[in-house]
Amino acid sequence: MRCPKCEAVNPPETHFCGQCGTSLNPADLPTETLSVDTSKTVELSRGSLIADRYEIIEEIGQGGMGKVLKVFDKKIHEKIAVKLIRRDIASEPTTLQRFNQELKIARKIVHKNVCRMYDIGEFKGNHYITMEYVSGEDLRSLIKRIGQFTFRKAVFVAKQVCEGLAEAHAMGIVHRDLKPQNIMIDMEGNARIMDFGIARSVQAKGITETGMIIGTPEYMSPEQVEGKDVDPRSDIYSLGIILYEMLTGQVPFCGNTPMSIAIKQKIAKPRHPRELNASIPEGLSRLILKCLEKEPDKRYGSATALLADLQEMETSLPATDKVQPQRKSGPAREITVKFSPRKFIIPGAVGLVVLAIVLGLWLFRPSPDKQDDRGLTIKNLLVTARKSWENKEYASALEQFRKVLAKDPKIFEAQLRIADILREQGRQDEAVVEYKKASAIDPGHPLPFRSLGELSEEKGEIGAALAYYRECLSRSSGGPEAKDIDLKIKALQKRLDDEKNRFQREEDEAREREIQAGLALARKALEAGRYQAAVDEAQKVLARDSQNLSASNIIKLARRKITEEEISGIIRRYVQALKDNALLSFYKEAGTPQLCEEIQADTELISRLYDGFQADVSRREIRFSGNDQAEVSFGHKIVGISNGVQQVLFEGTYFWTMERHESGWKITAVRSQATAK
Repeated sequence: MRCPKCEAVNPPETHFCGQCGTSLNPADLPTETLSVDTSKTVELSRGSLIADRYEIIEEIGQGGMGKVLKVFDKKIHEKIAVKLIRRDIASEPTTLQRFNQELKIARKIVHKNVCRMYDIGEFKGNHYITMEYVSGEDLRSLIKRIGQFTFRKAVFVAKQVCEGLAEAHAMGIVHRDLKPQNIMIDMEGNARIMDFGIARSVQAKGITETGMIIGTPEYMSPEQVEGKDVDPRSDIYSLGIILYEMLTGQVPFCGNTPMSIAIKQKIAKPRHPRELNASIPEGLSRLILKCLEKEPDKRYGSATALLADLQEMETSLPATDKVQPQRKSGPAREITVKFSPRKFIIPGAVGLVVLAIVLGLWLFRPSPDKQDDRGLTIKNLLVTARKSWENKEYASALEQFRKVLAKDPKIFEAQLRIADILREQGRQDEAVVEYKKASAIDPGHPLPFRSLGELSEEKGEIGAALAYYRECLSRSSGGPEAKDIDLKIKALQKRLDDEKNRFQREEDEAREREIQAGLALARKALEAGRYQAAVDEAQKVLARDSQNLSASNIIKLARRKITEEEISGIIRRYVQALKDNALLSFYKEAGTPQLCEEIQADTELISRLYDGFQADVSRREIRFSGNDQAEVSFGHKIVGISNGVQQVLFEGTYFWTMERHESGWKITAVRSQATAK
């Protein structure tokens, strides 16, 4: 499962990112992006330079500390990796001091199974660490891709990690965050330990405070959970979990919150590896469980001792790994093409029949001497009708032209003159119908379309007039008449454009007045503390202008105020419930049923371990994702009290994913992120 924030790959059963603590629930949406100082933003496109030395090739990953880039070092002419440290992490002077101190020690490790660390630098206010570039795949991705490892493959990887750890431990360096994401498998299949960024020298006290949890909960040792000083046996515990995961496909301890997983690391007993994979040799299972002993004294005393047992174990494993059965190929299919003469005979026969019919009609057509005198009658009627038309005897002309059409409906002249007469008589609607009939008789003649355009213009139907005039012009053969129509089109188009612009301008002005009035009402309500009224008025503005930034900002601010009032009360109730050791009751009231079901076992476990708790909160922040979703973060410190003894269980940031329900805001997910000091 890939983290949506840092893109680190996590086990499919985890509920939050092991790198940055982000929720891995698919329903959780990313929150709005915070603004940054763009003058200090590093250009990450291919070919751009960092510190005028490192030419960016590509981004190769992201983690809890920041982006990792493959670059070309123009000074030494080699490819290396550059890790850009997140600005919020690098903003603390103590953090940079810790990085510098630990980098001085970590870069002294020179071993084939350890990725070299080089230097720390600064560019445009951004801090970065340079390190050896390893081409390959991290162990987390490999586990996800291939599932359970073969015994030989798992032991081979564990041996190489042991060799790298042995070198570091000999120099007094403990990794403290060993996990599959920090182990690269290079192109030759060799394991390389990455990122000693939070490791520290056992002898160098004072940089990382005692009592502070540092690491990833799924791979933390019990002593890390308790905030105690750690030694190489802590890395052996983490390596045991990695070996457990390679052979079973899952980590031994899971939970819904980092704190619940950490407590299980401290008190819960892992399932026997053979329960999850019965084919694991008994000796290899015992080796893993020895690494996972809660008491450091019961584990392997050193990576060298563990390496010796792994080498001995390797000799007793089967000589060959299981070969996956090959997929059987399907039977070959024969493709047969059939030729059917009927496909050609039937169309040919139909063609012959059609040809015979046409030939018969031509042979038996009536001779010219057998035609009636219809043409002569139509000719006489047209002569009479034309005279009446010229003498403006419209009633007689109309009657004569209609007689012509009665004898032959396809006489264009008669149809056109009927339309002209109706127009002269002021019967405009009837004329329109007749002009359209004329255009149907002779679609290529321009006159019906010109007349239709003139009638539409008289009615003030500018759009229709333009359409008819354009039809007329397209049928015209040129000359003065075509030029006249072209002038009409240009004049009408200008008139139409002017009217549209005027209407649009008036509409825009009225709309802008409504928007400004709505914004004024929204601002007034916001200033008066009537936040819901401010939201309602601003939403009316958005209904008229969906891109109005002022209305959007008012809604965001008003919703923030509304939410802050309710969430402040929820946080206060949470702190009191924690002090009263009544967390489950709190989540039943303020959370969703699904959340309560998920964390019930964790809260009951925590409640059994401690008599009570002390807690405080600070740095509250609310970030919205849509109108009805929010992420609440606040600085949080939890102190557990057992038999009068106090122990810091957590110090860092708590995150609540919340949704608006009919009964108010409800918590849908809880996650946390410890602060590294």
